[in-house]
Amino acid sequence: MKSNFLSVARLIMNKSFLLFGVFLVLTNSAMCGLLDDGNAKFTRGDLNGAIADFNKVIELKMDFRESYVAEAYNNRGNAKNAKGDIDGAIADYSKAIELNPSYTYAYNNRAGAKKVKGDWDGAIADVTKAIELKQDFAEAYNNRSSAKVAKGDLDGAIADCDKAIKLKPDLAKAYNNRGWIEFLKNDFAGAIDDASHALELNSKAGHASKNGAAYDTRGWARYGKGDIAGAIEDIKMAVKLKGVSSLDAAEPQGLICFINGDYQGAVGSWEKAIQHDVSAKPFLQSWIKKAKAK
Repeated sequence: MKSNFLSVARLIMNKSFLLFGVFLVLTNSAMCGLLDDGNAKFTRGDLNGAIADFNKVIELKMDFRESYVAEAYNNRGNAKNAKGDIDGAIADYSKAIELNPSYTYAYNNRAGAKKVKGDWDGAIADVTKAIELKQDFAEAYNNRSSAKVAKGDLDGAIADCDKAIKLKPDLAKAYNNRGWIEFLKNDFAGAIDDASHALELNSKAGHASKNGAAYDTRGWARYGKGDIAGAIEDIKMAVKLKGVSSLDAAEPQGLICFINGDYQGAVGSWEKAIQHDVSAKPFLQSWIKKAKAK
Protein backbone atom coordinates (compact mmCIF):
# COMPACT_ATOMS: atom_id res chain seq x y z
CA MET A 1 0.00 0.00 0.00
CA LYS A 2 2.79 2.38 0.97
CA SER A 3 4.67 1.49 -2.25
CA ASN A 4 1.59 2.32 -4.38
CA PHE A 5 1.15 5.63 -2.57
CA LEU A 6 4.79 6.57 -3.23
CA SER A 7 4.45 5.60 -6.89
CA VAL A 8 1.36 7.78 -7.27
CA ALA A 9 3.09 10.64 -5.46
CA ARG A 10 6.13 10.36 -7.72
CA LEU A 11 3.86 10.31 -10.80
CA ILE A 12 2.04 13.43 -9.64
CA MET A 13 5.32 15.18 -8.90
CA ASN A 14 6.74 14.22 -12.28
CA LYS A 15 3.64 15.51 -14.05
CA SER A 16 3.76 18.70 -12.00
CA PHE A 17 7.39 19.27 -12.91
CA LEU A 18 6.55 18.51 -16.56
CA LEU A 19 3.64 20.97 -16.56
CA PHE A 20 5.79 23.58 -14.85
CA GLY A 21 8.49 23.01 -17.46
CA VAL A 22 5.97 23.46 -20.25
CA PHE A 23 4.75 26.64 -18.52
CA LEU A 24 8.30 27.97 -18.36
CA VAL A 25 8.90 27.24 -22.04
CA LEU A 26 5.65 28.91 -23.09
CA THR A 27 6.23 31.91 -20.84
CA ASN A 28 9.81 32.24 -22.04
CA SER A 29 8.64 32.07 -25.66
CA ALA A 30 5.89 34.64 -25.05
CA MET A 31 8.23 37.09 -23.33
CA CYS A 32 10.88 36.72 -26.04
CA GLY A 33 8.25 37.21 -28.72
CA LEU A 34 6.89 40.35 -27.08
CA LEU A 35 10.39 41.78 -26.63
CA ASP A 36 11.23 41.06 -30.27
CA ASP A 37 7.95 42.59 -31.44
CA GLY A 38 8.51 45.65 -29.28
CA ASN A 39 12.05 46.10 -30.52
CA ALA A 40 10.90 45.78 -34.14
CA LYS A 41 8.16 48.38 -33.60
CA PHE A 42 10.66 50.72 -31.94
CA THR A 43 12.98 50.39 -34.95
CA ARG A 44 10.08 51.20 -37.30
CA GLY A 45 9.21 54.28 -35.24
CA ASP A 46 5.99 52.81 -33.80
CA LEU A 47 6.77 54.01 -30.29
CA ASN A 48 3.28 53.50 -28.86
CA GLY A 49 3.14 49.97 -30.21
CA ALA A 50 6.58 49.24 -28.76
CA ILE A 51 5.55 50.56 -25.36
CA ALA A 52 2.41 48.40 -25.44
CA ASP A 53 4.48 45.25 -26.07
CA PHE A 54 6.99 46.10 -23.35
CA ASN A 55 4.08 46.76 -20.97
CA LYS A 56 2.85 43.21 -21.56
CA VAL A 57 6.23 41.74 -20.65
CA ILE A 58 6.33 43.82 -17.47
CA GLU A 59 2.75 42.89 -16.57
CA LEU A 60 3.64 39.19 -16.64
CA LYS A 61 5.74 39.88 -13.50
CA MET A 62 7.66 36.63 -13.70
CA ASP A 63 10.28 36.78 -10.94
CA PHE A 64 12.25 33.93 -12.48
CA ARG A 65 12.60 35.93 -15.70
CA GLU A 66 13.81 39.21 -14.18
CA SER A 67 16.38 39.67 -16.94
CA TYR A 68 13.56 39.84 -19.52
CA VAL A 69 11.53 42.20 -17.36
CA ALA A 70 14.60 44.41 -16.86
CA GLU A 71 15.11 44.47 -20.63
CA ALA A 72 11.48 45.44 -21.11
CA TYR A 73 11.87 48.35 -18.68
CA ASN A 74 15.07 49.47 -20.41
CA ASN A 75 13.55 49.24 -23.88
CA ARG A 76 10.36 50.95 -22.77
CA GLY A 77 12.61 53.68 -21.38
CA ASN A 78 14.16 54.06 -24.84
CA ALA A 79 10.71 54.43 -26.40
CA LYS A 80 9.64 56.99 -23.79
CA ASN A 81 12.90 58.85 -24.34
CA ALA A 82 12.21 58.99 -28.06
CA LYS A 83 8.72 60.38 -27.32
CA GLY A 84 10.22 63.13 -25.15
CA ASP A 85 9.04 61.63 -21.84
CA ILE A 86 12.44 61.98 -20.17
CA ASP A 87 11.20 61.58 -16.60
CA GLY A 88 9.34 58.42 -17.57
CA ALA A 89 12.43 57.12 -19.34
CA ILE A 90 14.63 57.72 -16.30
CA ALA A 91 12.10 55.92 -14.08
CA ASP A 92 12.14 52.91 -16.41
CA TYR A 93 15.93 52.80 -16.64
CA SER A 94 16.09 52.98 -12.84
CA LYS A 95 13.68 50.06 -12.53
CA ALA A 96 15.76 48.04 -15.01
CA ILE A 97 18.87 48.72 -12.89
CA GLU A 98 16.98 47.76 -9.72
CA LEU A 99 16.13 44.40 -11.29
CA ASN A 100 19.58 43.94 -12.82
CA PRO A 101 22.28 46.02 -11.06
CA SER A 102 24.82 44.96 -13.71
CA TYR A 103 22.74 46.22 -16.64
CA THR A 104 25.38 48.31 -18.42
CA TYR A 105 23.09 49.56 -21.18
CA ALA A 106 20.49 50.81 -18.70
CA TYR A 107 23.17 52.85 -16.90
CA ASN A 108 24.35 54.29 -20.21
CA ASN A 109 20.80 55.04 -21.35
CA ARG A 110 19.92 56.70 -18.06
CA ALA A 111 23.03 58.83 -18.40
CA GLY A 112 21.81 60.03 -21.78
CA ALA A 113 18.41 60.94 -20.32
CA LYS A 114 20.02 62.76 -17.40
CA LYS A 115 22.04 64.84 -19.87
CA VAL A 116 18.79 66.03 -21.45
CA LYS A 117 17.71 67.18 -17.96
CA GLY A 118 21.02 68.96 -17.42
CA ASP A 119 22.09 66.58 -14.66
CA TRP A 120 25.72 66.37 -15.77
CA ASP A 121 27.08 64.89 -12.52
CA GLY A 122 24.37 62.23 -12.50
CA ALA A 123 25.06 61.42 -16.14
CA ILE A 124 28.80 61.09 -15.57
CA ALA A 125 28.22 58.87 -12.52
CA ASP A 126 25.92 56.55 -14.48
CA VAL A 127 28.12 56.26 -17.54
CA THR A 128 31.20 55.74 -15.38
CA LYS A 129 29.37 52.85 -13.70
CA ALA A 130 28.59 51.42 -17.14
CA ILE A 131 32.29 51.62 -18.03
CA GLU A 132 33.25 49.90 -14.76
CA LEU A 133 30.91 47.04 -15.67
CA LYS A 134 32.01 46.88 -19.32
CA GLN A 135 35.46 48.38 -19.84
CA ASP A 136 35.33 48.05 -23.64
CA PHE A 137 32.03 49.95 -23.89
CA ALA A 138 33.00 52.47 -26.57
CA GLU A 139 29.55 54.08 -26.73
CA ALA A 140 29.70 54.81 -22.99
CA TYR A 141 33.02 56.64 -23.32
CA ASN A 142 31.50 58.66 -26.13
CA ASN A 143 28.40 59.37 -24.04
CA ARG A 144 30.51 60.57 -21.11
CA SER A 145 32.48 62.90 -23.37
CA SER A 146 29.46 65.10 -24.08
CA ALA A 147 28.62 65.37 -20.37
CA LYS A 148 32.19 66.47 -19.70
CA VAL A 149 31.86 69.11 -22.42
CA ALA A 150 28.83 70.54 -20.62
CA LYS A 151 30.89 70.78 -17.42
CA GLY A 152 33.72 72.52 -19.27
CA ASP A 153 36.16 69.59 -19.11
CA LEU A 154 37.15 69.68 -22.77
CA ASP A 155 40.43 67.81 -22.30
CA GLY A 156 38.66 65.03 -20.40
CA ALA A 157 36.02 64.91 -23.12
CA ILE A 158 38.66 64.58 -25.85
CA ALA A 159 40.30 61.75 -23.90
CA ASP A 160 36.97 59.90 -23.72
CA CYS A 161 36.44 60.33 -27.47
CA ASP A 162 39.96 59.04 -28.13
CA LYS A 163 39.23 55.97 -25.99
CA ALA A 164 35.92 55.34 -27.75
CA ILE A 165 37.61 55.54 -31.17
CA LYS A 166 40.42 53.23 -30.04
CA LEU A 167 37.86 50.67 -28.89
CA LYS A 168 35.59 51.08 -31.92
CA PRO A 169 37.31 52.74 -34.90
CA ASP A 170 34.08 52.85 -36.92
CA LEU A 171 32.06 54.72 -34.27
CA ALA A 172 31.06 57.77 -36.30
CA LYS A 173 29.48 59.54 -33.32
CA ALA A 174 32.80 59.56 -31.48
CA TYR A 175 34.56 61.24 -34.41
CA ASN A 176 31.80 63.82 -34.62
CA ASN A 177 31.87 64.49 -30.87
CA ARG A 178 35.64 64.91 -30.97
CA GLY A 179 35.22 67.24 -33.94
CA TRP A 180 32.76 69.38 -31.98
CA ILE A 181 35.13 69.59 -29.02
CA GLU A 182 37.97 70.54 -31.34
CA PHE A 183 35.75 73.29 -32.74
CA LEU A 184 35.12 74.56 -29.20
CA LYS A 185 38.91 74.59 -28.68
CA ASN A 186 39.30 76.60 -31.93
CA ASP A 187 41.01 73.67 -33.69
CA PHE A 188 38.92 74.18 -36.82
CA ALA A 189 41.10 72.02 -39.07
CA GLY A 190 40.90 69.09 -36.63
CA ALA A 191 37.15 69.56 -36.32
CA ILE A 192 36.69 69.52 -40.09
CA ASP A 193 38.80 66.36 -40.43
CA ASP A 194 36.91 64.48 -37.70
CA ALA A 195 33.47 65.58 -38.88
CA SER A 196 34.38 64.60 -42.45
CA HIS A 197 35.50 61.17 -41.21
CA ALA A 198 32.18 60.76 -39.38
CA LEU A 199 30.33 61.58 -42.61
CA GLU A 200 32.42 59.02 -44.48
CA LEU A 201 31.84 56.29 -41.89
CA ASN A 202 28.08 56.85 -41.83
CA SER A 203 27.87 56.85 -45.61
CA LYS A 204 29.91 53.65 -45.93
CA ALA A 205 27.64 51.97 -43.37
CA GLY A 206 24.53 53.03 -45.28
CA HIS A 207 23.59 55.56 -42.60
CA ALA A 208 23.88 58.76 -44.64
CA SER A 209 20.53 59.88 -43.23
CA LYS A 210 22.22 60.15 -39.81
CA ASN A 211 24.77 62.68 -41.04
CA GLY A 212 22.90 65.76 -39.81
CA ALA A 213 25.04 66.18 -36.69
CA ALA A 214 28.32 65.78 -38.57
CA TYR A 215 27.31 68.31 -41.24
CA ASP A 216 26.35 70.64 -38.40
CA THR A 217 29.76 70.25 -36.74
CA ARG A 218 31.65 70.74 -39.99
CA GLY A 219 29.52 73.75 -40.86
CA TRP A 220 30.39 75.51 -37.61
CA ALA A 221 34.07 74.62 -38.06
CA ARG A 222 34.11 75.95 -41.62
CA TYR A 223 32.47 79.14 -40.41
CA GLY A 224 35.14 79.43 -37.72
CA LYS A 225 37.82 78.99 -40.36
CA GLY A 226 36.28 81.68 -42.55
CA ASP A 227 34.89 79.36 -45.24
CA ILE A 228 31.43 80.96 -45.35
CA ALA A 229 30.29 79.24 -48.55
CA GLY A 230 31.33 75.83 -47.22
CA ALA A 231 29.68 76.56 -43.88
CA ILE A 232 26.35 77.47 -45.50
CA GLU A 233 26.47 74.35 -47.69
CA ASP A 234 27.05 72.08 -44.69
CA ILE A 235 24.54 73.80 -42.42
CA LYS A 236 21.83 73.54 -45.08
CA MET A 237 22.54 69.80 -45.33
CA ALA A 238 22.32 69.53 -41.54
CA VAL A 239 18.91 71.24 -41.53
CA LYS A 240 17.67 69.05 -44.38
CA LEU A 241 18.74 65.81 -42.68
CA LYS A 242 17.50 66.82 -39.25
CA GLY A 243 14.17 67.93 -40.67
CA VAL A 244 13.43 71.57 -41.45
CA SER A 245 10.53 71.77 -38.99
CA SER A 246 12.16 69.68 -36.23
CA LEU A 247 13.45 71.19 -33.00
CA ASP A 248 16.74 69.42 -33.67
CA ALA A 249 17.23 71.70 -36.69
CA ALA A 250 16.76 74.92 -34.71
CA GLU A 251 20.45 75.26 -33.79
CA PRO A 252 21.85 75.04 -37.37
CA GLN A 253 18.99 77.22 -38.64
CA GLY A 254 20.17 79.85 -36.17
CA LEU A 255 23.64 79.87 -37.72
CA ILE A 256 22.17 80.35 -41.21
CA CYS A 257 20.16 83.31 -39.90
CA PHE A 258 23.27 84.74 -38.24
CA ILE A 259 25.37 84.43 -41.40
CA ASN A 260 22.61 86.09 -43.44
CA GLY A 261 22.35 88.99 -40.99
CA ASP A 262 18.98 87.94 -39.55
CA TYR A 263 20.10 88.29 -35.95
CA GLN A 264 16.59 88.28 -34.50
CA GLY A 265 15.88 85.03 -36.34
CA ALA A 266 19.15 83.59 -35.02
CA VAL A 267 18.22 84.44 -31.43
CA GLY A 268 14.77 82.90 -31.83
CA SER A 269 16.16 79.70 -33.32
CA TRP A 270 18.86 79.31 -30.70
CA GLU A 271 16.48 79.95 -27.81
CA LYS A 272 14.24 77.23 -29.25
CA ALA A 273 17.29 74.93 -29.55
CA ILE A 274 18.15 75.45 -25.88
CA GLN A 275 14.62 74.47 -24.86
CA HIS A 276 15.06 71.29 -26.90
CA ASP A 277 18.57 70.46 -25.69
CA VAL A 278 19.75 72.05 -22.44
CA SER A 279 23.29 70.78 -23.09
CA ALA A 280 23.58 73.37 -25.86
CA LYS A 281 22.82 76.25 -23.48
CA PRO A 282 26.37 77.37 -22.52
CA PHE A 283 27.54 77.44 -26.14
CA LEU A 284 24.44 78.99 -27.69
CA GLN A 285 24.03 81.62 -25.00
CA SER A 286 27.36 83.11 -26.05
CA TRP A 287 26.15 83.27 -29.67
CA ILE A 288 22.80 84.74 -28.62
CA LYS A 289 24.77 87.47 -26.88
CA LYS A 290 26.73 88.10 -30.09
CA ALA A 291 23.54 88.26 -32.16
CA LYS A 292 21.86 90.69 -29.75
CA ALA A 293 24.93 92.92 -29.88
CA LYS A 294 24.67 93.29 -33.68
